[in-house]
Amino acid sequence: NVLIKAMEKVDGIKSVQYEIDPKAITKDELYGVLDATTLEWTDGIFTSILRGIIDNVRGESEKRHWIVFDGDVDPEWAENLNSVLDDNKMLTLPNGERLSLTPNIRIIFETPTLYYATQATVSR
Repeated sequence: NVLIKAMEKVDGIKSVQYEIDPKAITKDELYGVLDATTLEWTDGIFTSILRGIIDNVRGESEKRHWIVFDGDVDPEWAENLNSVLDDNKMLTLPNGERLSLTPNIRIIFETPTLYYATQATVSR
């Protein structure tokens, strides 16, 4: 919150913060799930937030968006973020759809330790 408020004061761009505790939900609830029978995709929490920002229905492009993962950085869920965190800044969904991060999206990990994180995740 301190960083968000400081940046708002500096550049005047309003910010929106989304907090996700990835250890409190399943990987499917976080990213989404592809129904094997119908091949219908259902967004998870992270994917839904990301899609809402990208679709810009309510003027999201005028604000800075902070997606905060609050909890241990566990490879079980964090490895899927590697392509989002690297230079590609793109989330590829199991249904083949690709969601590109816009310049106004920031992803933050709020964690007491990186003990369980892989080197690939930490380096990004």
